[in-house]
Amino acid sequence: MTRARDLGDFIADGAAAELVVDTTTLVVDSTNNRVGIGTASPSQALEVTGTAKLATVDIDAGAIDGTAIGANSASTGAFSTGSFTGDVSIADKIVHTGDTNTAIRFSDADTVAIETAGSERFRVASAGQLGIGGANYGTSGQVLTSGGSSAAPTWVDASGGGSAQFTATGSITAGDPVGITTSGTVKKLNPIFGANQNAALDVDQTNYMGVVYIGSNKIVVYYRDSSTELRAKVGTISGNSISYGSSVQVNAGAVRGDQIDIAYASNSGNVIFTWSDDGSNDKAYVRIGSISGTTITLGSSQVLASNAAAFNPKLVWDPDAQRGFVCYRESNAFQYSTFTLGGTGNRTITLLQDSQALDGNEYMRDAKLVYDTTADKIVCCFRDSQNNKLKYVAFEVSGSNYAQGTLLVASTDESAGAEHLYSLAFIPGINKVGFVYSAQNSSAYDQTFRAGTLSLSGTTITKTEGEILSHSNINDYNYIELRSDGSGNCLIAYDDDDSTLPDKIRAIVGTYSGNTFVPNVLSDFTISSGPNFAYPHFIYTDSTIDKFLMLSYFNSGGGSSTSGYVCNLIGSVDDLISFNNWIGLSVDSVSNGATVNVTVQGGINESQSSLTVGAKQYLQNDATISTTLVDDRLIGISTAATKLFLTNGTTSIGPTGYNAN
Repeated sequence: MTRARDLGDFIADGAAAELVVDTTTLVVDSTNNRVGIGTASPSQALEVTGTAKLATVDIDAGAIDGTAIGANSASTGAFSTGSFTGDVSIADKIVHTGDTNTAIRFSDADTVAIETAGSERFRVASAGQLGIGGANYGTSGQVLTSGGSSAAPTWVDASGGGSAQFTATGSITAGDPVGITTSGTVKKLNPIFGANQNAALDVDQTNYMGVVYIGSNKIVVYYRDSSTELRAKVGTISGNSISYGSSVQVNAGAVRGDQIDIAYASNSGNVIFTWSDDGSNDKAYVRIGSISGTTITLGSSQVLASNAAAFNPKLVWDPDAQRGFVCYRESNAFQYSTFTLGGTGNRTITLLQDSQALDGNEYMRDAKLVYDTTADKIVCCFRDSQNNKLKYVAFEVSGSNYAQGTLLVASTDESAGAEHLYSLAFIPGINKVGFVYSAQNSSAYDQTFRAGTLSLSGTTITKTEGEILSHSNINDYNYIELRSDGSGNCLIAYDDDDSTLPDKIRAIVGTYSGNTFVPNVLSDFTISSGPNFAYPHFIYTDSTIDKFLMLSYFNSGGGSSTSGYVCNLIGSVDDLISFNNWIGLSVDSVSNGATVNVTVQGGINESQSSLTVGAKQYLQNDATISTTLVDDRLIGISTAATKLFLTNGTTSIGPTGYNAN
């Protein structure tokens, strides 16, 4: 404080500043009623030179001098709270503290915009028009459609409905056809019946073929060519295509009847072939092939049945005992042989049992074999050559041999008229062997499909069965096969051999509930029709590929040069169900589990390309959209090259039911 001259210096007399602390620290100017902090000559009622910290600033009226708080300069200031009774002028934008790429902006005259992540998302322009992602105001009549929780809205053409939201199973791309799954989600449609993958063309029509999946996206196809040689080749699955390696001759000489089979020894990676050779007094053989890439290297052939005539050999591999089991018909009786293999890369065969008969020397015409991986038993169903009754028996390892269990004989009405009218498969989930057969010429069950399970207690079999299909067209159905994926979803597939119409491949999908086979809504539906597919054989691949595969003889109608053995990939059970449940076209590109907008009946999907304007569009077997006519598959009409108006809300995977030809 300056030295006090007298008391009058502290009394307002208008002569000079009455209170001065350290020159500029604090100055009181009573003449002008001003207080200065950091200045000797305050120009306002309170003038602070330097930085001031204020908990609250309450401005009742007037304006803040300058363009910014802070000595009328361009520096910035911060308020914890504030209120204004007049206008606040902002040159460009209001920015979120600590998040400088989020703002409310006045980008143009009479325009307000909202920005996030450094990009404009939404604006209101001078005439009240709404812009998305900038000056994108859509076109007259369009409406905003939500992009869900992870995408921006878009302008789309208005319609009478046309859009719905679902949860995606798997990744989906905008424009994809989608269908509803059994869990209520939607998934991109996958092909239900792929194009022919030619294994061997220019061969005579025969039913002498087999196929096995050996893992790592590979199959081995086994067939007879036109010169009566048996040949095999490795096929590699990639997407919906199959490429094949070179074929190898498995035998030489005529092959008799439907008398070849193939199995995979998963422990050693070897493939096992068997056949009955009409050129060497009907002897039956078994031979081993090792696989390297797409090359098959064969070992020596091993004759079975002590050189006696043997027919209809059937194979199964026991992965637990690491033994092969082959049964056959010898002098009309059921006989079997067992053997071991030399190991990985070793193609030697050692017979353990040969020409072993069932107790009672049972008559046999043909048989089916399967390995029960839960009970560790081999299960066999065979047809009695005298009365067509189906008989069931289990085998288990006993020392170096297999011992048979008690024979279960079905009733007279539980019979099948041919080898290709019954089938066995192990069913994961219920961990039992399932079966299906066509009961033709049965007084009680005529013209029905019956399915059930074989439950094991030791080697004693308990059979449970029931009807799954019945109509008077069933006698046209042949080559019935039951197959299951790794979760117990089942495909029962068969050939509809109508003598007056082209052959069709039909199927039933379903699951087991306990011992009861329960068909899905997809029952007796057509997977493929057109040129003849004869003698189909079906397998399941694995959970990675998740497809079934059909090997058949394809008659193109154009001569032998374009006819022969072909493979077709068939969608999984989930693929078949979702295809039949087509609901619309995806608006968005999303990942698994995300919300996806779907254009449904009455809507226009704008995510198409290269459409023919004004043309009707159909859903194809390969899950694409084109103008090729497919019955019950019309989905809409194209209004532009990129726009498809959906006129239909549902499609059908194929004709279903009695005489749907």
